[in-house]
Amino acid sequence: MDVRGTNQSITKVDVDAVAVPVFKDESANEGVLRTLDKAVNGALSSVIKSDEFKAKEGETAYFHLTEGGLRARRILLIGCGERSEYRSQQISQMAGTAARFLRSKNAKTIAIVPRAEDDVEKVSQWAISGAVMGLFEPDKYRTKDKEQRQVE
Repeated sequence: MDVRGTNQSITKVDVDAVAVPVFKDESANEGVLRTLDKAVNGALSSVIKSDEFKAKEGETAYFHLTEGGLRARRILLIGCGERSEYRSQQISQMAGTAARFLRSKNAKTIAIVPRAEDDVEKVSQWAISGAVMGLFEPDKYRTKDKEQRQVE
């Protein structure tokens, strides 16, 4: 696994998929959600406003993009519950959920946007450890019917 940090705009990151946490009662009218929503012509705000996605912890919404202002062709929204409860454990869980889910969709390269207001190094460590643990396979030595899907 090759891990890189970047301060590039999410619209310029060249990956297969982008994973972004969303908090309860949040709208797509500020920050990274606004940037993403604008790039995909309002698709994120539409699903956030609907009763389909309520941003409960662990809930996901997955989009395939055919055109728009992103280099990534897929977006995964991950519900993280209340913003006030978003700490190291929730960041790790979110990153693990993102890595597992996107590996199952055959995404080779992913960008995880932690959206935390803590020390950048600590947040990065929590997100990376969560993604690595999320990719752990207990059937590593299984020989029958094993799929070969990996995140680079």
